[in-house]
Amino acid sequence: MLLILIKTKGGIQVLKSYRRILLATIPKFVRPVDFQTESQKLYYNIIGDKESQIVLCHGMAGTGKTFIGVQKAMEDVLTRGNPYHKLCIINPTVDVGKEDALGFLPGNLMDKIALYNESALWILYQIIGKDQTKKFIDDGKIEFRVINHMRGLNLDHMYIILDEAQNISPLQMKTLLTRLHDSTKLIIQGDLSQCDKYGENYTKSGFYDIWSRLKDIDGVNYMEFSKKDCIRSGIVSRILQTYNYNGDSIELE
Repeated sequence: MLLILIKTKGGIQVLKSYRRILLATIPKFVRPVDFQTESQKLYYNIIGDKESQIVLCHGMAGTGKTFIGVQKAMEDVLTRGNPYHKLCIINPTVDVGKEDALGFLPGNLMDKIALYNESALWILYQIIGKDQTKKFIDDGKIEFRVINHMRGLNLDHMYIILDEAQNISPLQMKTLLTRLHDSTKLIIQGDLSQCDKYGENYTKSGFYDIWSRLKDIDGVNYMEFSKKDCIRSGIVSRILQTYNYNGDSIELE
């Protein structure tokens, strides 16, 4: 505890205690968050809500949902006093327009998993730097997983981001949810307009299923980005909005 003391006629008095401030300090190597839209700021605050153990986020490509999710997660994992010992980022192993393809890729299991987490790895480089990211991976502070290899994983004191959740099945979603601890924080992010596994039958997705299933459960919070929140380059944004299954056309119960 850091105390500021002042000398008065009555003796030494405590002016202020800075213990709470010290506990809440984010390390200097973490890049400050730079919100591009009001929706990003709202999402950041929803994730930061201490009452929210599970946060579900739906948004089209280019809204920044993954960047904001990783930013806030990394801040919380590195802030003293929080219960999270590590960040675990999970992705499904589904290629565009294909079924699960992990077994067909070259390399060992970790080499294969890395291919499905390149986007999150790039985001971490932007937030804490390449060297710090590699150090945290080596130390076990940051971990990458694929949804197919969750059995046996201890989620205690873990901050989890499940990205591209539109491509997992209801059974895979249930397997993850039923392994949570009270000390686990789970962020589930997806875009049903990019449902490679189920295509236009996106209602079969575990992400679609869970959206309504958890509505009345305490500790669950929601965020929806709209197509106006897309911050991709002008032409990419306009192209995305021409597709039938953009974020605003999908009805989530």
